[in-house]
Amino acid sequence: VEVCSLLDKSVRRIGDLVIKYRGFEIPDEFVVGYGLDYQGRYRNLEDIGILKPVEPKADIPLAMNLSDDEDDEDTDGLEPAEAAPSPRPRRRRR
Repeated sequence: VEVCSLLDKSVRRIGDLVIKYRGFEIPDEFVVGYGLDYQGRYRNLEDIGILKPVEPKADIPLAMNLSDDEDDEDTDGLEPAEAAPSPRPRRRRR
């Protein structure tokens, strides 16, 4: 059996594993995009990015911090600093 991996996070590996086909070695960070998601979000990004943790806002219950706030100009902790492009609409086949 041979192993193929797009992303290799070798610092998290417990045992020895030979990866014959490796795409990229990545740091021990939470990544999203290109099919990888966080709570159902960011899966449709065309690139892979690091999702940085965001501190909860003071005096607001945690559940409220998880909702989308249209007034916020941040990108929910997604790097790079630019907001990720929205997915392109798909054309319907007839």
